[in-house]
Amino acid sequence: MANTTRTYTSDGIQTIYPVDFTLGFIHRDYVYIHLESDDYTTQLNYSWIDDSQIQLDTPVTDTVNLVVSRVIPRDTLVNDYEDGAILRGKHLDESNLQHLMLEEEYQDARTVIDSRIDTEVATLVAVDAVLQNNIDTANSVRASADSALNARVDALATGTSGTDLYIHWLYNNGLA
Repeated sequence: MANTTRTYTSDGIQTIYPVDFTLGFIHRDYVYIHLESDDYTTQLNYSWIDDSQIQLDTPVTDTVNLVVSRVIPRDTLVNDYEDGAILRGKHLDESNLQHLMLEEEYQDARTVIDSRIDTEVATLVAVDAVLQNNIDTANSVRASADSALNARVDALATGTSGTDLYIHWLYNNGLA
């Protein structure tokens, strides 16, 4: 199961969904509710019930996948300390969580990429097997044709008392 996303298949009625990431989330702004077919920034309209549930304004169409994603900022620090700042445990925890959550996002992305690579490799192996079968079939047909032609040439050679005249006559449309 992914650590940074939760996917739910809609029944067309449900509007309340859990927000239950293993490491939680730092700010509600980092939680996104979207359709699986959309980028996480294309959010659905929803409101927070509490820190563990959201409610959609309207239900998602039956059998459509809804995704609850946690996406941590990559280009800014959650807490930007200044010289002389009083370091509070909450802020230190959030700073450490930002790193851990980014690591989880990286791991989830790698899992998705590895799965896609495995699928592509399996497809290529299957295509390769079909192509190899086609090559083997073509080689077999060519070998059979060569063998049949050799047999005909041998029969013609035998039928002309060992001379090449008859074969030559056949290949020149009887003009030998």
